[in-house]
Amino acid sequence: MKAKYLINSTFILLLSFSLITFNSCKKDTVNESSNLGSFFDDNLTNAVQNFTINGSSWTEIIGSQGTKILFGANSFQDASGNVVTGNIDIELVELLSIKDMILMDKPTTSNGRILTTGGELNVNAFQNGQKLSLTPNSYIDIKVPTDNPDNNMGLFLGVTDNNGDVDWLPADTLGVTDSVVIINDSTGNGGWGDYYYFDMYGASGLGWINCDYFYNDPNPLTSLSVIPNNRHDNTNTQVWLHIATANSLIGTGWNGTSFITSNIPETISVTIVALSEINGDYFSSFTPITVSNNHVENITLSPTSMSQFLNDINNL
Repeated sequence: MKAKYLINSTFILLLSFSLITFNSCKKDTVNESSNLGSFFDDNLTNAVQNFTINGSSWTEIIGSQGTKILFGANSFQDASGNVVTGNIDIELVELLSIKDMILMDKPTTSNGRILTTGGELNVNAFQNGQKLSLTPNSYIDIKVPTDNPDNNMGLFLGVTDNNGDVDWLPADTLGVTDSVVIINDSTGNGGWGDYYYFDMYGASGLGWINCDYFYNDPNPLTSLSVIPNNRHDNTNTQVWLHIATANSLIGTGWNGTSFITSNIPETISVTIVALSEINGDYFSSFTPITVSNNHVENITLSPTSMSQFLNDINNL
């Protein structure tokens, strides 16, 4: 009887330990959460600048980062095609730095191809909460400030998918005239001298707009896989590739074990930027590499603060 009691006691102890261990692991898994997606959405919402114009008059607005947009008189219509007069609310988002593109998760690629960017904009118009469009024959003038003008710059329009991700497509493939010129504004109004200047016509005149061109590199293209350390995956982490020589930010996908991208030139210098948020705690990693054939890179995200992360991306 004593031996049987010992066996039963041992069994009960092992079973209890297993249940405690299982429940402990289960508890950790359940309690781990991330609001990283909301972080990007909130940043985008907070970046919206609001203006009110008179729909019957020519009006220029100037964004906080120097973007100038000139709206023509009687240029807006409602969903029924009726010309709108009176006060019109304009929303403008300026993403003119790699820092802002990271904070709002808006990389600069076109169907996976690397783009050299001159700045991203989002322009929308509303009246009484109803979204407006430009009338078919109207247009708006846009000037995007630049301190390093590049004659290769062209026009790209953003197409947003169901996940909120923006893919940049050449404007001429969407039936929009691609004509970006560099002008100098001697007035100093807006605080800049050089601008990328272009017109946007009709229904395509509002939404996501980008000054870009395809980055060309003579080296062979390859894939890059970024493997994060434990706890970090696509549910709580975002990984980008910053190419300083191209002024470009590339997003990555997730294949179940690593963040991946393809069509990246071999021998190019890249900084892998990773940000993660778990249970309100932030982790980051900045890993400079030189891309090799079928490159696989292991990264370690370490605890950080948002102020430190902002300082780090400012220094890219």
